[in-house]
Amino acid sequence: MAEIANIAAALVAEINGHEFSQEFEAARRYVVEFELEQLAELRVTVVPRAVDWAVASRSKGQYDYEFDVAIQKRSDPADLEACDALMGLVEEVADFLRGLSRLAEYPAGVITGVRNEPVYGCTQLATQRVLTSVIRLSVRVMR
Repeated sequence: MAEIANIAAALVAEINGHEFSQEFEAARRYVVEFELEQLAELRVTVVPRAVDWAVASRSKGQYDYEFDVAIQKRSDPADLEACDALMGLVEEVADFLRGLSRLAEYPAGVITGVRNEPVYGCTQLATQRVLTSVIRLSVRVMR
């Protein structure tokens, strides 16, 4: 399996191995695309985003992998309580990921950054009634 896929699988295992305020099972995918009916259920998806290669030394390279952790659920934008609860979950997941330095199933990778971008997709929430928030995670591997 590709290195980026191995790291994504390790991220999924970390997320699924932690207890959050709302129940879900994270999944690894290449595309975050669901039918609206499927988004009645909370979806958390880990998607490879990018890799940046650099020379670290004569014998090692530095690989900076980026992943998106998409958190999605069909939501009524007027239901502030439900939207607030989902945004609270986003914060929980981001805080959990920020608290990790390495991944148990991929200890060669060091987590170097976590950011929430976009906090949520305004257009998607307004037009499709789906709240989508993306946590972007950076993992550095030296090899």
